[in-house]
Amino acid sequence: MRQIGWRSAVLLLCCAAWPAHAREAVGPASLLPIYLVLGAVALIGVGMFCYVWSLRNRLDLAMLRLPPDCAAYSALLTGYNDLPLGVPRGSVRAILAVIIVFGSIAFLAISMLVTGDGVAYKFPEALTGILGAVLGFYFGKGSSGEEGPAVRAVAAASADARAAIGSAADARAQAEGARRQAADAQTSLTAVQAQHDEMAAGRLEGVRSGLAAGATLGRAVAAALPGEFGADVGAAANALAETASAVADLGAGDLGGAVQKATALAAEAAPNMPVVQVLAKAVPMIGSALAGAMPPLALIGTLVSIGGQLSAAAYGRWIARVMDAPYTPEQFSPAVFDSDAARSLIAQVPVFMRVFGKKIAADTSFALKLVRLALSEDGESAVFDACKDDFAGLDQPTVSGAVRDLQKAALDSVLAHDLPVGTVSAVGGTAALFSAIDRIRADHDASAGLDAVYATVQAVRAAGGNPVAEFADAAKALSASTVAP
Repeated sequence: MRQIGWRSAVLLLCCAAWPAHAREAVGPASLLPIYLVLGAVALIGVGMFCYVWSLRNRLDLAMLRLPPDCAAYSALLTGYNDLPLGVPRGSVRAILAVIIVFGSIAFLAISMLVTGDGVAYKFPEALTGILGAVLGFYFGKGSSGEEGPAVRAVAAASADARAAIGSAADARAQAEGARRQAADAQTSLTAVQAQHDEMAAGRLEGVRSGLAAGATLGRAVAAALPGEFGADVGAAANALAETASAVADLGAGDLGGAVQKATALAAEAAPNMPVVQVLAKAVPMIGSALAGAMPPLALIGTLVSIGGQLSAAAYGRWIARVMDAPYTPEQFSPAVFDSDAARSLIAQVPVFMRVFGKKIAADTSFALKLVRLALSEDGESAVFDACKDDFAGLDQPTVSGAVRDLQKAALDSVLAHDLPVGTVSAVGGTAALFSAIDRIRADHDASAGLDAVYATVQAVRAAGGNPVAEFADAAKALSASTVAP
């Protein structure tokens, strides 16, 4: 439509330069061309109106085909309401412009004609007004009416584009942030999984090494124990070695499940630990000798605990007392006793009190001499040789037993200052402790059980272990196990 208007205006301006020559070369003419031009203008206007109206009908048909409740229908209806007469914007102005332009051309042509009496029509001022109206209406209205919304549309589109670009940038930033978070989460998950696997592997190795160490210790204890005692501990050690091998094989699979299975296997193998095995056999033996005087498991724990709190010299004296080992001058020096202490020691030996009671009462220094003889390198021979006349009527075993009792009384006196008071008080004091040891040593089976306990203590110490902790753990396991008597 706009092109038609432009071309019509150009044609109109070209025709404006033609009238002078036409009046010179052309005479009076018919009005038929004018009528033809006006008819053509009318036909063009009607045709354009029909075309524009068909566009309106197409828009109506498109609206009828859409369901009223959809978003496209609402958008189309809003645009339809904004259109003049329901046709595309500018269509009405284009029709009017075409009619006015072609009508102006017709009027210009009429102004060039001359009547029969030589009078010519003059429409220059009217034509100028028409041209100004056409130019002002078509181009001015078109600019204000069409370019204004277009500019606003472009501005709105630019704003929308900027908003879309900003939204896209935000979306990219969010996507990048999400990607980084996902990467960080994956890294954290990998680190946590690695840490979990490391911890599980460590626990699995701890269980395996504990079982393997138990098997090694069990073989060492079995080698130190005689007969059936050692054979049973050795068989248990072999079972521990097999369990340790089974735990090692679990590391090839899922570590989380392997730890649970290994823990269960270790719990099942607990009765086979060497200290548990020794206690399981020694406790009934020792208990029968104590006859309820004190719990055997508590006594064993006290004996082992005392050994862990003593110095090297005191520990040597303690082992000699518990194992009923013969006295040697290396255990302690006789110089620690004075006359009063010597008389107190002799008072604990009935045979010597019966033989030397009067001498000691008459000469207070004799008691100290007798004690020093008994605590010499060969105390038994020294006492017998020095006092053979006093032992008339006594056989050698009786004298030997009396000397042994005096040496033991001296050892107990020294140990009374070595032993930790708090630990000893748990079993009734030093006297009760020594009495329990003597009762155990007086019973063959109980003595064998105590020997097995201390052979195990020595094996644990030789392996670099802690006997106190080992026996405490074994006592707990024994108390919770069916192995306990």
